[in-house]
Amino acid sequence: MRSITASLLAAAFSLALIPAASAADMPTKAPVYKAAPMAVLYNWTGFYLGLNAGYAWGSTSTDYSLAPVANTTLNPKGFIGGVQGGYNWQIDRIVLGIEGDIDWHSATDSSTFGFPNGIDFTTTNAKQTWDGTIRGRVGFAPDNWLFYLTGGAAFAGFDHSYTEARPTTAGAARTISGATTKTGWAAGGGVEYGMGPWSLGAEYIYMGFGNNTLSTGAQTLGGVPFPADSMSFKDHIQVARLKLNYRFSSR
Repeated sequence: MRSITASLLAAAFSLALIPAASAADMPTKAPVYKAAPMAVLYNWTGFYLGLNAGYAWGSTSTDYSLAPVANTTLNPKGFIGGVQGGYNWQIDRIVLGIEGDIDWHSATDSSTFGFPNGIDFTTTNAKQTWDGTIRGRVGFAPDNWLFYLTGGAAFAGFDHSYTEARPTTAGAARTISGATTKTGWAAGGGVEYGMGPWSLGAEYIYMGFGNNTLSTGAQTLGGVPFPADSMSFKDHIQVARLKLNYRFSSR
């Protein structure tokens, strides 16, 4: 009886050792860790409207048909203010958008050229009255910051004029003037910082426009003959401004 009991205990002990040995023989695998997806903590997606204020400076180069020696470059400059609005789409850290804006300003400059006879002179004037753009934007958004480049179409209003004077005879002067709206191109960049639905930013935009021409026919004023002539104006505007936006979809 004792021998039977000992045999049964030995068999049970042997069976218990088999799983332990098998487990010891199994290869050990290192735990696998997966990187957590990049969290987007601030969302730039949505419509927005805002205000802007800043400074504009530009250049207006002229081409005078009667006397090329009188050609000049004017530099209108002054403070600006206006509104903007647009929409952003955020894809991970990339932000795509479209924006339109309009600014009002009254930047003027003038130049007078005296002819070698010491009597006759020509005065040229340029005034910028407003500008606006419609632009695409592409940016990178590390959380609350948004850095972007932008480009598109530009529009602006200008008042140009030139005065031809022959003061040797009273009233011997004429002024040719005209207001025009030009279409051109715009490019620039900026940065914004988001705080809830609000964002504060700074932006630089360069705008280029083609030529417009003022012309007049021959006439006699005060007994002094004035020949037919023309003057063309080519304009550029640069804008640096601060912007405050409110977004209607944010988190």
